[in-house]
Amino acid sequence: MRWLTLSTAVVLAAFCQLAQAATVVTGDVTPPLPWDASTTVFIGNTDIGTLAVDGGSELESSLAVLGYESTATGEATITGAGSHWTADGILVGIGGSGKLTVEDGGLVTAGTLWASLNDLYGDGTIDVSEGAVLDADLLFDATHGKQYQLSFGTGGTLTVDFDGGDLGVGYRGAGTLAIADGVVVSAPNSIGLLGFAPNATGSATISGPGTQWSTLYLNVGLFGNGLLRVEEGGEVIQGYESYVGAREIGWGDLFPDAKPAGEVIITGPGSKWTSEDNVFIGDNGRGTLRVEDGGVVNHNGGVGLGGYYFTGDGIGEAIVSGPGSEWNIRRFLAIGRFANGSLRVEGGGRVTSAYGDLGDSGGTGAVTVTGAGSQWIANGSISIGNVGSGTLTVDDGGEVVAQVSIHGSLKDLHGDGTITASGGAILDDFDLRFDATHGLQQDIPFGSGGTLSIDFDGGVLGAGHSRTGTLTISDGVEVNSSYGLLGNLGTGTATVTDSGSKWLLSGALNVGRLGSGTLHVEDGGYVSSDQTRIGWIVYEDYRGVCHVTVTDSGSQLVSNTLQLGGPGGSTLLVEAGGQLRSNTGSIGNAEALVTGATSQWNNSGNLGVGGSLAISAGGLVSVGSILTVDRNLDGNGIINMATGGMLALQGDADGSISEFLDLVEGSDAIRYYDTSLAGWAPITAATYG
Repeated sequence: MRWLTLSTAVVLAAFCQLAQAATVVTGDVTPPLPWDASTTVFIGNTDIGTLAVDGGSELESSLAVLGYESTATGEATITGAGSHWTADGILVGIGGSGKLTVEDGGLVTAGTLWASLNDLYGDGTIDVSEGAVLDADLLFDATHGKQYQLSFGTGGTLTVDFDGGDLGVGYRGAGTLAIADGVVVSAPNSIGLLGFAPNATGSATISGPGTQWSTLYLNVGLFGNGLLRVEEGGEVIQGYESYVGAREIGWGDLFPDAKPAGEVIITGPGSKWTSEDNVFIGDNGRGTLRVEDGGVVNHNGGVGLGGYYFTGDGIGEAIVSGPGSEWNIRRFLAIGRFANGSLRVEGGGRVTSAYGDLGDSGGTGAVTVTGAGSQWIANGSISIGNVGSGTLTVDDGGEVVAQVSIHGSLKDLHGDGTITASGGAILDDFDLRFDATHGLQQDIPFGSGGTLSIDFDGGVLGAGHSRTGTLTISDGVEVNSSYGLLGNLGTGTATVTDSGSKWLLSGALNVGRLGSGTLHVEDGGYVSSDQTRIGWIVYEDYRGVCHVTVTDSGSQLVSNTLQLGGPGGSTLLVEAGGQLRSNTGSIGNAEALVTGATSQWNNSGNLGVGGSLAISAGGLVSVGSILTVDRNLDGNGIINMATGGMLALQGDADGSISEFLDLVEGSDAIRYYDTSLAGWAPITAATYG
């Protein structure tokens, strides 16, 4: 069990009587004696607590913490021949002060020990059988194997015989760890830690072919300063999350003001760092990753580079340089989420990721790919600036490939290199055109001579990522895409025009998300999707204004599900012979108008009207199943009919308005324009025929 998951017990300050002949606790000690091998102990939880074992007494406990909170002091003294304290783990001074004295033949046996040698006193013996996090210099090599002996106090001996427990240096002060000569140090269920407390410094070097350090968690600069160097064919394997210059969430607020700093260097052919889970670099601290001279990093989770969980001034940076140097990320690469992140790929280095986000949630993200052979390949999308700011610079022969799509503004692209989006794009500050001239492929200039090549192949397509962009499909060109988005954060407008021009979406078409979107289907254009959402996805503090028009004979918008709504004033207009076909439809806080001879909205299933639907000038709305008007009876759902507007419902009304209205659920708020009143009147007041 990881000690950090334990909740601090309520402090019980008491003087406890002798549980054994010469075992005494005083002050802030929780729980009182007696203890056994399953007892977790706080000696100095928030105040002063002491433990004394002498006279040949023996004491057992599970985890023991000496000096937990910043106000606490914990002291333990084991003295005299035969006096023996056995514990699963002992932590000497966490947030507070700790002191462990072993003298005059006393013995402490611990599974793991977290301590500074300066806090160990006496001339006795401490044997650690599993692992240790120390302020000391540890060396595991061909000479020492995985056992190392240290001196403390006035002649005391500390022996670390490593067997799969926690391992680290830089607990409260300074320490170094070296693993070399093919030694394998394996702790697949424990913690690897370099630089625990604020101002502590821990550094480790893993070197040589076959040399390996494997651990479950890896913290390089948790609250203090950490450095990990893997060189000459050494390898580090980490099974769960790792943190480089980043506070791990599970440690809570032990040091709330700490600003950790961590650096990992993977250098030389054969040198490798493999992580099976997420990695966070510079999250509320400063973290750096350097992959150079043929080193390889494989992260099978995702990466937060420069903030991820914490808001604040975190800084994360990564540099991948030199031929053969690789950083392979199986999942996301978030650069600058809440904070500041940067990635530089140079000199033939290579980065791969599932997808990449630059500048998210108020953060700043920057990527530079420079030099011949230097590459960043994203198997998904690359998004530049997503409620934040991002820049992508590609120059001097560098290359970036987004296998699915690229989302961003041309103003945020710099350099003279090449960017390829082989699936799709959502662009700002540009009119993306699929027409007789461009077909489905076009080269767009950016920066100082760079080229963005879009070879559209059924991916994401749209406009208005974070600023303003437009999309045009014309001249009979057919475009197939998986997903469409107009107005992600900015303002996006799409026009599908001319007979034979088609935008066919296998997934959803969102007209407006956090921004404003507009779709024009005109002059015989055709758009189809599984779901069309017009101003429907609206988050707090965002009020996108979204519009869809289907105009002219032969123009069609076809969707399995159509949703119109949102508080920003969204509208749907079908006019001049345009055709809208849906299976199910809903109108929220928005307005729809079907007007003009042969203009039609044919809804084969249920249609719900919670906003305004107007039908006029020969327009027709037909509902194949249930029409619901103003379901919650709040007065906002209404249908207005004027100048030959037609509403057709499925059912038998026998030529009666009242029976016709019996086919409507919710309210009967259907009105017609009464010229004699020059205003709207309930349809129940109309004369049949």
